[in-house]
Amino acid sequence: METRLAPGEETLLHSHPIESAVVFLTDAQFRISDDDGASQEESVKKGDVAFGDSAIVHQTANIGATTARVVTVEIFSLQPPVGDAELAPIGEILMENSKVRIARIKVEPHQPLKFDTARPVVIVAESRGVAESNGRQSSLQLGDALWCDPGTIECWSNTESPFHAVVVMLKSRD
Repeated sequence: METRLAPGEETLLHSHPIESAVVFLTDAQFRISDDDGASQEESVKKGDVAFGDSAIVHQTANIGATTARVVTVEIFSLQPPVGDAELAPIGEILMENSKVRIARIKVEPHQPLKFDTARPVVIVAESRGVAESNGRQSSLQLGDALWCDPGTIECWSNTESPFHAVVVMLKSRD
């Protein structure tokens, strides 16, 4: 889910009843208020990631000078155990916990990146590029998110600039 908030704009009070990974696509300043009225200010940088481990109720206001863009990957289901299969060792690991590994990849032009995964992943584009999963090719732009089933995934740049993306890798649950 992608959210865009213009300067001064705010969401309604709402809930995220399940765990989620968050990718910030822009620098932003927020005021986050909970359902009791308490609030805090938070600054984030383009490329920051976060993980919401439990249900939350909140309202978010953009108190910055530019439009804020955020992609939220909500984790709706528990993944079945997959034996001892390891997560693909790709990119720069930004964060990891018992539920997800979140990594950033940089794919140089004319140098595709190919990896295999035994679990689903979500690719969140931070620039233009292409991803192919199980024979299905998808062109991606900033903010696009692509669900990839287990299997071989290949990413490449379709421009003369590198393709940057955040990969959210789901872990199996006990």
